[in-house]
Amino acid sequence: MLLIRTRCKHVVSLAALITILGLAFEPFFQQIVTYPDRMMIVGGGSTWAASTFVPQSLPSTRRLGFDNNNRDPTMTLAIDTVLNTPEIAMRPSTAQCSTANCTWPSYATLGVGHTCQDVSDLLQYICENNTKLALPQQVVSAVDPCGYKVNDTFVTGVEGNLGFRKVTSLSMLVVETFDFESSGNHFWNTTAFHNSTLPILDFYIAYTPGGPEAALRNQTPVLLECLLTCK
Repeated sequence: MLLIRTRCKHVVSLAALITILGLAFEPFFQQIVTYPDRMMIVGGGSTWAASTFVPQSLPSTRRLGFDNNNRDPTMTLAIDTVLNTPEIAMRPSTAQCSTANCTWPSYATLGVGHTCQDVSDLLQYICENNTKLALPQQVVSAVDPCGYKVNDTFVTGVEGNLGFRKVTSLSMLVVETFDFESSGNHFWNTTAFHNSTLPILDFYIAYTPGGPEAALRNQTPVLLECLLTCK
């Protein structure tokens, strides 16, 4: 009625028209107008990336049941992790974030990679004379033992005398053929990872499938060479 009376000539008419249109379009505006959440910077975050590794001491070694505790604790943890739980995925770097939703640009960091290769073809069955057969606990010994040993193509050495050959068995019982007259540290050359870069630890694992009973039957053992490297 107000529109008819004023014939749309006054401001009141315009206000009435806006009111009517507002009532008509309000449900539509409620559907199309949104108020989305926006991200904003709150506090800060930090993360760590390793760029170098300097071991605090020599890595842990074990020979005939005796543990060498002269080891770097951080590298020991990394080595134990990849050996005991090789199926776990690579873990991200440790970070601190106040909102639990922090992002960083791409960066590089050192990691420890591992791989193993079967080198059982290096084993051969040999009976040695005038050698000692000892259990890892060094409580039982015998003369002239027989067992699987690394063949003569496998070269080991002594520091300062690289041409000196050493051979040892790799079954569950250890045949000692080392000559300990030299005070140098014995080491084995790699057989499967000649082209590796940034090596940390190269070692051999031997076992006889079937347990002690199979070892007593002189069943052929399995020999693996494993390598830990920085990546």
